[in-house]
Amino acid sequence: MTDLNMDESHRVNAAAHGFTGAVTSYTGKAKAVVQELAPIHRAQSELDNGLEKVRHWIGKTIIDAIPRAQRRAQATSEHTEHTTGAFDAEDTAGAQQVHRTSV
Repeated sequence: MTDLNMDESHRVNAAAHGFTGAVTSYTGKAKAVVQELAPIHRAQSELDNGLEKVRHWIGKTIIDAIPRAQRRAQATSEHTEHTTGAFDAEDTAGAQQVHRTSV
């Protein structure tokens, strides 16, 4: 049997919401930084063209990952709320059972 020691569910849920807020904030900042990435000068050589392709790929990769990161953070928060709710319900049911058998 495993013992579960959990803080009060509202504190656990608040931490999960804080995590989701942080992810949303930082993904917004990442998008702004990527949009600021620009070549210092117009491409003038094969190397410049290659560098511009890589810069574009890096920016696209980051921008494309943002919605997925936000969805995962939101899913984490929702899963946390669901799980703490289930633990609270089981805890309440167990307490009622103990109360009935000890009376």
